[in-house]
Amino acid sequence: MADQVPKPRPDAKPEYDSGHVPMTEEFDSAKWRLPPVVPVLIALVIVAIAVAVFSYGTRYKPVIAGEVQQVYAMDVPDQNTVLLAVQVAVRTTGTEKPVFIHGASADLTTADGQQLHDTAAPMVDVARYFQAFPDLQQHSTAILQPETKIPAGGQQQGTVIFGFPVAKQAFDQRKALDVTIEIYDQKPLKLTVK
Repeated sequence: MADQVPKPRPDAKPEYDSGHVPMTEEFDSAKWRLPPVVPVLIALVIVAIAVAVFSYGTRYKPVIAGEVQQVYAMDVPDQNTVLLAVQVAVRTTGTEKPVFIHGASADLTTADGQQLHDTAAPMVDVARYFQAFPDLQQHSTAILQPETKIPAGGQQQGTVIFGFPVAKQAFDQRKALDVTIEIYDQKPLKLTVK
C-alpha cells in the first residue's frame, strides 16, 4: 500500500511542470489584459514633454550672421564669362570664442534654371584679376581670405571674387545668387543676394 500514488481531488487544479503543459491548458482561455488607459496617457505625455525639452535645449544656435553689402559684376571680354566682386560682412553672434573662416562659395541660378557653382578665387588669382581688370579692384575692399579670424562679438568685412561662365546680361537676369561662408566646426552661413 505504500507504493500507491494519491489520486487528485476532482475540484483541484492540476499542477504541471513548465515543460509539460498540455496545449488545452496553455491556450484554452485568453488572459490578455491591457494596462489602464489613464496611466499610459500620462506616461506618454511625460515622455513627449521630456523629448520636447531635450530637443529645444540641444537645438543648433548659429554662431555667425552676416549680409551681402554689394555685388559688382563685369564681363570678361571675348570669354562669355562674368567676374563678381561680392562684398560681405560677417559677425559672430552666439559664441564666446573666435571663429575662423574656412572658405567661401557661390551658387548661381540662371533665368533658364541652370545651376552653376564656384569657389572663391585664391589670393594668387585675385592679384592677377585686379591687375587685368582695374574696375574689379575699384569695387572691392580687402579680400576675405581663408583662416581669417573673427573674434567673439566681432565683425569682419571683405570681398570674395567669383567667376561664372555666363554673359553679364544673363547674370543680371538671374533667378538667384547664394553666397556661402564656411567656418570651421560650425554650419556654414548662407547669404542670398537680392
